[in-house]
Amino acid sequence: MDTVSNPDSANTSTYLWVSPTDSSRLLGIFPTWTTTYLYSSTNSGGDWTLVFPDVFTDVRGTDTVFIGADTTLYVSFDKGANWQPLAYNIWIKEMSYNPENKLLYVVRSTPSGDSLSSIDLSGNLSNIADVSGSMHCMSTPGSNDIYLSFWLPSFYPLFIRSPDGGASFEVDTLSFLPTLLRSSPNEILLADLGKSFRRSEDAVAVSLKRNKPSDNYNVKISQHIFTDQLEIRFTLQKRNYVDLTVWGVDGRFIKTVKNETMKIGQNRLIWRGKDSKGNDVPSGIYFVKMQINGTPIFTGKVIKVK
Repeated sequence: MDTVSNPDSANTSTYLWVSPTDSSRLLGIFPTWTTTYLYSSTNSGGDWTLVFPDVFTDVRGTDTVFIGADTTLYVSFDKGANWQPLAYNIWIKEMSYNPENKLLYVVRSTPSGDSLSSIDLSGNLSNIADVSGSMHCMSTPGSNDIYLSFWLPSFYPLFIRSPDGGASFEVDTLSFLPTLLRSSPNEILLADLGKSFRRSEDAVAVSLKRNKPSDNYNVKISQHIFTDQLEIRFTLQKRNYVDLTVWGVDGRFIKTVKNETMKIGQNRLIWRGKDSKGNDVPSGIYFVKMQINGTPIFTGKVIKVK
């Protein structure tokens, strides 16, 4: 697929969707200097027809497909032959469709930051969580799993999994900037964005199993929503150097709670909701990050309320 029939369009596609049940039906996203177009083909790319200008997402879905154009989310139930609006005034950064529960999970920009939401096939939108800083979103067919990857300024890359459709989240830190590739009920595959590749087989893929580094240290937070103080308990099998810091949701450093060698056995640390200058931090979302001997092993999301 090198050219399209419309001479005003670009001559290469940056994204190609192929129907899983009819390989002759294609959807291609073609960028120009001024905008990005969605074209469709019914003869395996021999001819292309303009569908939408000003698209801002890749095509997502199986034979039910979705696209964001201008500030409208569209859906097609017939492999891209016909489209209808599903949601208006929505700016989508990333989305993933789960055909099992027929929900589209989207990361959308709002005036107060990025939000993870679900949209059903009737256009009903439900907010799930604030996910400011997220880069990629993916759901797992056959389960309620949702995966998100984050990159926050001055912070470790984060990989977040929700096993229950957004009701709760598990957080891991990563040593690289990830993009989501593929998921299954037992593992997910990530590609390192720091590696240059043209074909998927050239990607450096990392399989993240369900067991987390924090499991080895039995890290527990007393409560994820607190008013005055927060207690973090953990167990050391030997004397180790422990670094516990607190960060804002925007990546700002807040405070070092502990930075020294600690004893064998069960330990506990307390953050009293103050910054490095001793001032009370405002209500909001914070990340508690723990390193053992310089290795990130735990990141917990907490909320301070008054």
